[in-house]
Amino acid sequence: MTIRSEDGGRPITGRTVLYILVGFFGVMLVANGIFTYLAVSTFNGLVTEGSYRKGLEYDERLAAEARQERLGWNADLQLAERGGQLRFKLEGDDGRPVSGRLVRVRMGRPATDKFDRTILLNETSPGLYTRDISLPGAGNWLASLEVLEGYDEAKSVVYRMKKRLWLKPGT
Repeated sequence: MTIRSEDGGRPITGRTVLYILVGFFGVMLVANGIFTYLAVSTFNGLVTEGSYRKGLEYDERLAAEARQERLGWNADLQLAERGGQLRFKLEGDDGRPVSGRLVRVRMGRPATDKFDRTILLNETSPGLYTRDISLPGAGNWLASLEVLEGYDEAKSVVYRMKKRLWLKPGT
């Protein structure tokens, strides 16, 4: 069966319709294949590394959080507006500075571990720990901070803190 257009142009045959359908679905399959490849190759599906171990240590984590709460420490972590310096201020429940601690910060992006780095802060004055840093790019950063008992990295963690920091563009 052949259908002619009103202006007498090229007829639409069954073969033309077949080519149109095959072309349309061919383009859709290629596009879906590309998107599937990109989705699978850029995300490995792993949300938490060591999830089984972390699940077993859950009760210990709750006990550590309760001990931290009893300390009553007040902490403030800030990143200079245009980057450059990370500042952490730590005070006891009486308002006096807490000094003589090792402060370790893991900086990274919230959605990837590509730019993760661990930074040790230096105590510049009692209760004030700072470090000049250079972050690769503006935007959201997640800081996971740990305060250890003394200046030794083998000591236990007594205080933990997580905070999102914003680095303004143009740094």
